[in-house]
Amino acid sequence: METVKRKKSKKSDGAEVEASTDAINVEDAVMDAEPITSASELKKFLLHVKDKMDDDSAAPLYAMSALNYVLSLPNVYDVLEAESREVAREIWLRLKKSGLQLRNPPLLFPDEGNGVVAN
Repeated sequence: METVKRKKSKKSDGAEVEASTDAINVEDAVMDAEPITSASELKKFLLHVKDKMDDDSAAPLYAMSALNYVLSLPNVYDVLEAESREVAREIWLRLKKSGLQLRNPPLLFPDEGNGVVAN
């Protein structure tokens, strides 16, 4: 279900302009989302996020939310294979480069000597 918000603003000459902004009902979007259950689905999802970042059609917050979703999956150790891990690492490093102050998650960066070993 999609809702549309209308916003009125004034131009510099005083004329009112009505603009619409599309807002997705977040609860419906979450309820309709298909869970990631396989390594191929995860790879497809991560490549989609990376492609959105490549063509600048996604804000860093979108990519951060996507990675948060991935790292919070209950079956993340089962579906995160080497290729997907590399794509996720690339997204993470680009987020850091964009200015977000992040600590590297041990699941993506196991070789940093933080005492946690990823599968």
